[in-house]
Amino acid sequence: MRLPASAVALFYKLYHAVLLYTNHQLGLARQVTTLAQLRAMPEEAQYELRTAFYAHRQVLEAFVQESSELAAQRRDPKKLDEEVVAVAR
Repeated sequence: MRLPASAVALFYKLYHAVLLYTNHQLGLARQVTTLAQLRAMPEEAQYELRTAFYAHRQVLEAFVQESSELAAQRRDPKKLDEEVVAVAR
Protein backbone atom coordinates (compact mmCIF):
# COMPACT_ATOMS: atom_id res chain seq x y z
CA MET A 1 0.00 0.00 0.00
CA ARG A 2 1.32 3.41 -0.92
CA LEU A 3 0.13 6.34 1.16
CA PRO A 4 -0.40 9.82 -0.21
CA ALA A 5 2.37 12.30 0.59
CA SER A 6 0.08 14.15 3.03
CA ALA A 7 -0.50 10.95 5.05
CA VAL A 8 3.24 10.22 5.12
CA ALA A 9 3.95 13.75 6.34
CA LEU A 10 1.30 13.39 9.03
CA PHE A 11 2.77 10.07 10.13
CA TYR A 12 6.21 11.58 10.64
CA LYS A 13 4.70 14.60 12.39
CA LEU A 14 2.98 12.34 14.95
CA TYR A 15 5.52 9.50 15.14
CA HIS A 16 7.61 10.65 18.11
CA ALA A 17 4.54 11.83 20.02
CA VAL A 18 2.98 8.38 19.60
CA LEU A 19 6.20 6.67 20.72
CA LEU A 20 6.38 8.92 23.80
CA TYR A 21 2.74 8.15 24.57
CA THR A 22 3.45 4.43 24.13
CA ASN A 23 6.35 4.76 26.55
CA HIS A 24 4.14 6.49 29.13
CA GLN A 25 1.37 3.91 28.77
CA LEU A 26 3.60 0.84 28.93
CA GLY A 27 6.27 2.21 31.31
CA LEU A 28 9.20 0.99 29.24
CA ALA A 29 11.76 3.76 29.70
CA ARG A 30 10.49 5.58 32.77
CA GLN A 31 13.29 8.14 32.70
CA VAL A 32 12.12 9.38 29.28
CA THR A 33 9.37 11.95 29.78
CA THR A 34 9.88 14.47 26.96
CA LEU A 35 10.13 14.41 23.18
CA ALA A 36 13.70 15.73 23.42
CA GLN A 37 14.68 12.82 25.67
CA LEU A 38 12.98 10.37 23.35
CA ARG A 39 14.77 11.72 20.29
CA ALA A 40 18.08 11.50 22.18
CA MET A 41 17.57 7.79 22.92
CA PRO A 42 19.80 5.33 21.08
CA GLU A 43 18.22 3.80 17.98
CA GLU A 44 18.00 0.40 19.67
CA ALA A 45 15.94 1.83 22.52
CA GLN A 46 13.63 3.65 20.09
CA TYR A 47 13.30 0.40 18.17
CA GLU A 48 12.12 -1.32 21.37
CA LEU A 49 9.46 1.37 21.82
CA ARG A 50 8.35 0.99 18.21
CA THR A 51 8.16 -2.79 18.61
CA ALA A 52 6.07 -2.39 21.76
CA PHE A 53 3.80 0.06 19.94
CA TYR A 54 3.23 -2.41 17.11
CA ALA A 55 2.53 -5.17 19.65
CA HIS A 56 -0.03 -3.00 21.49
CA ARG A 57 -2.02 -1.36 18.71
CA GLN A 58 -4.72 -0.30 21.18
CA VAL A 59 -2.26 2.38 22.33
CA LEU A 60 -2.83 4.25 19.06
CA GLU A 61 -6.59 4.34 19.61
CA ALA A 62 -6.04 5.63 23.15
CA PHE A 63 -3.60 8.27 21.84
CA VAL A 64 -6.13 9.52 19.30
CA GLN A 65 -8.92 9.55 21.88
CA GLU A 66 -6.94 11.38 24.56
CA SER A 67 -5.47 13.87 22.09
CA SER A 68 -8.92 14.68 20.74
CA GLU A 69 -10.37 15.09 24.24
CA LEU A 70 -7.52 17.34 25.39
CA ALA A 71 -7.77 19.49 22.30
CA ALA A 72 -11.53 19.80 22.71
CA GLN A 73 -11.16 20.81 26.36
CA ARG A 74 -8.71 23.53 25.37
CA ARG A 75 -10.77 24.48 22.34
CA ASP A 76 -7.52 24.21 20.46
CA PRO A 77 -7.82 25.08 16.76
CA LYS A 78 -5.07 22.56 16.07
CA LYS A 79 -7.07 19.69 17.54
CA LEU A 80 -6.94 16.39 15.78
CA ASP A 81 -9.28 16.49 12.86
CA GLU A 82 -11.01 13.66 11.07
CA GLU A 83 -8.12 13.25 8.61
CA VAL A 84 -5.68 12.59 11.46
CA VAL A 85 -8.02 10.12 13.07
CA ALA A 86 -8.61 8.34 9.75
CA VAL A 87 -4.88 8.01 9.04
CA ALA A 88 -4.21 6.81 12.57
CA ARG A 89 -6.76 4.07 12.20
